[in-house]
Amino acid sequence: MSSTSQRTVRLRLENELELLPTLQGFVENSARTFGLDETGSLSLTLAGEEVFSYLCRAVEEGCEITVDCRAGSFYTDLEFVLPLPRAALKSFNLTATVNPDDEESLEEMGLLIASRMVDRLRLEHSASGRLRLCLTREKSYPEYQPESSTVQAPPPGTASLIATPDIEELKFLLRTLLETRTDEEKLPPDFAYPGKLADMLAGGDLDARIVKDEAGRIGGGIVWQWLSTKVVECRGPFLTATTGLEEEQRRQLADNLFEECVRSIAKSPAVGILNRFPGRDLSRSHFEILGEDDGPVLFRQMHEDPGAVAWHPPELEDFLRRKYRDLLLPRELRLLHRDAPENNEFSVVACEFERGRDRVTVTPLLAGRDLHDNLVAHLELFRQEGLREILFRLDLGSGDEAGFAEALLELDFVPGLILPHGGERGDLLYLRYRGKPA
Repeated sequence: MSSTSQRTVRLRLENELELLPTLQGFVENSARTFGLDETGSLSLTLAGEEVFSYLCRAVEEGCEITVDCRAGSFYTDLEFVLPLPRAALKSFNLTATVNPDDEESLEEMGLLIASRMVDRLRLEHSASGRLRLCLTREKSYPEYQPESSTVQAPPPGTASLIATPDIEELKFLLRTLLETRTDEEKLPPDFAYPGKLADMLAGGDLDARIVKDEAGRIGGGIVWQWLSTKVVECRGPFLTATTGLEEEQRRQLADNLFEECVRSIAKSPAVGILNRFPGRDLSRSHFEILGEDDGPVLFRQMHEDPGAVAWHPPELEDFLRRKYRDLLLPRELRLLHRDAPENNEFSVVACEFERGRDRVTVTPLLAGRDLHDNLVAHLELFRQEGLREILFRLDLGSGDEAGFAEALLELDFVPGLILPHGGERGDLLYLRYRGKPA
């Protein structure tokens, strides 16, 4: 998540439990200042306390921690940054125990408790040896409850002016779509919270276009945002069910809205546009289908693909060759060879929780000889947490990350969506768990 004008406050302190009240006051005051309500501020504060307490136990004394509290358009981030060598990463597996002799310490794990109090928890470890642990708590927005439609639609054929909406126009569009939606058209879940998308638009986290007639009556729209530094995700276009246009007119109008999105990012670094909610009127002729995620995931390349390297174990070769052939993507497939035992005794993975969707996305941090057992332990943990969707994300441009695929396939993960140039080094591959947790 990124905004064009984030406000940030910073605290530096050592990992000493005596400083916990200092952190508590810092987080609580910052969260309230940045717009979280009492419940949200308390949850973020308690999550921050759990993380800091855990860092005091798990990291060598005297470690300086930088704590940033950032205001986003619809959320507040609390980020902990500290130097940590790779050899010390083991304690940041969610299944790790603070005290190996204490069987109950898993239940008392600060990181796991913190993840239950926020909307997202992300863990990263950079090549320079710095650990970043970020907690995200979103603002509270009322869900819009559709009523009988009072929408005045533009007369047939007159809704043709494409413009950037203001805040009230965007909220009106979302309310209209919710009131006039049909069973055959699936809307993104966050469309049910017009206030959230309005804040995203105002804060620069979202862009949008609407189509209206000369009287200003709105007949549809499209929204988009940056998914990564190279990929934009759009949703729509969606036209109101009362627009009154013939099917071909609706298709042309939807295509015009999408092309406006394309023009707006044409000179940006974006290499492609992802669309999980394309709307029923958008022509599919200019898209490739990357895979399925509760429906087809569409992708539009913005420029000629420059090519890339994709590392893989033997078990993935047929899948990757077929997918890249179907997507017409030039890739050099590099086979990983098992010609030496793993050097590291332990493996480490990072978990990004999205509690509102009962979903967790796991990413590799360090390969090790215990990888299979570590993954099994995480699957059991996810079962206990009631998570319904378990994804594993690999950057195929990294041989180290691609090497995790063999163990994942053995545990009933299935390769699915490939996002071209979605990672730091190459394409992202998402594997979905289809088995029962251990």
